[in-house]
Amino acid sequence: MKQNNYSGNLIKNTFLLSINKFISPLIAFLLLPIYTHNISTEEYGIADVIQTYVALLVPILLIRVDIGMFRFLVERRGDKRAISEITTNTLAIALPLTILATIAMIAAIPLGILPFQFATVFYFLTVMANNLVSPLTRGLGKNSLFAAASIVDVLSKLFFGIVFVLLFKLGGFGLMLSLGLSTLLGNIICIAGIKSSISINRSLLNKSLRKELIKLSAPIVVDGVSFWVINTSDRTVLSVVLGAASNGIYAVANKFSNLISSMTTVFWMSWSEQASIAVKDDGYPSFVSKIFDSYLRVAASISICIMAAVPVLFHLIIGPDYSEAMIYIPFLILGLFLNAIATFYGPIYLAFKKSKEVAISTGVAAIINLAVDLALIWFVGIWAAVISTVAAYLFVLVYRFFDTRKMVKISYNARSFVIVVVAMATSTFLYYVNNPLIIAANIALVVLISIALNRELIAKLFRAVASKLKYSA
Repeated sequence: MKQNNYSGNLIKNTFLLSINKFISPLIAFLLLPIYTHNISTEEYGIADVIQTYVALLVPILLIRVDIGMFRFLVERRGDKRAISEITTNTLAIALPLTILATIAMIAAIPLGILPFQFATVFYFLTVMANNLVSPLTRGLGKNSLFAAASIVDVLSKLFFGIVFVLLFKLGGFGLMLSLGLSTLLGNIICIAGIKSSISINRSLLNKSLRKELIKLSAPIVVDGVSFWVINTSDRTVLSVVLGAASNGIYAVANKFSNLISSMTTVFWMSWSEQASIAVKDDGYPSFVSKIFDSYLRVAASISICIMAAVPVLFHLIIGPDYSEAMIYIPFLILGLFLNAIATFYGPIYLAFKKSKEVAISTGVAAIINLAVDLALIWFVGIWAAVISTVAAYLFVLVYRFFDTRKMVKISYNARSFVIVVVAMATSTFLYYVNNPLIIAANIALVVLISIALNRELIAKLFRAVASKLKYSA
């Protein structure tokens, strides 16, 4: 098996995709002072709920056919007719559903039940298009194009955020409008770059292919809805029981832990490609085991570094009305770390085309999340959302840890697990000490731990860069 080629492609693609995800949190942090000083906690909470619900509705309406399209495209790269046929039939499934949803949203505007009105509709349509254009671009192997479009998307969020929220004082409406415009620009760049590689033609409509796409994709809707419930039931319960302001506090707390989600998203996009390409090779278990150990170390390092940096960054960029959010951040980071590791197993299910099985763990986890929310919200307030998040992601991780052994026998490094557990526990403890000297010591400690954990990967990256520089010279 050409493990070095697969690993090299994984690193290369992850690097390309991570450029956007590295810039995105930075832009998000730059926007936080603009948002938190110019948007009320209530409007910011409503805007957060809208984004969360759009994240749910788009995958449902698409029946996750974007995932099926990506999986089929990876297998048929280089075959323009097959690529065009896959794309044409994917659009045949998605367009009617998009039109119906848009009509329903516009009809809701006169009734006064759609916050921020046309800005919300516009945002929904751009996200819908992005969920088709992005996997199409990546499925064609054009990761550089996708990365460039994503960077434009992220940078334009800052520009439009300054214009509509800071200068024009449009509040939540301006926030939603800026998100829609930036997503639209990213879509346009991707479409311009891939239009020569595909051809949309009614003669390529194929009922059998559409059935295959739906068969592979539809079960993933359950997985997506379940993850949405895990993410959204917290916000919904908080908004209903404690009010939109509490959800605004929780939304800000999640901004820090969501840095881990950005990393997870990048890795998932790159790993889903390589896991599917390599699945038929004899050395697949060895390849997966090697990637898992490296990923565990990197994910843990990112998590503890974020946690150590929060006490310094929080008071610099967050408005005083949101100070309560700081106490929830470490355990939200823990929850998102568990989710990051659980996410590793998702592309393995996809590689073996076991889409029905992937939904079981997240379905049960969603029930756990909602049950814990409803049981604790009256007693511990926002902590209920934090505890339910950790419990849900822990279940997904444990379930997939054992279930994927039916498909591939992964060899785990016990030493890595022990180091990660000790590092996470130590960093969490030092976070709550809240002493300037301890904060500085914690930052130094997690940097040293991260370097030690990833020394082999760092050395490999340095060698690769040195080789490129030597070759170019």
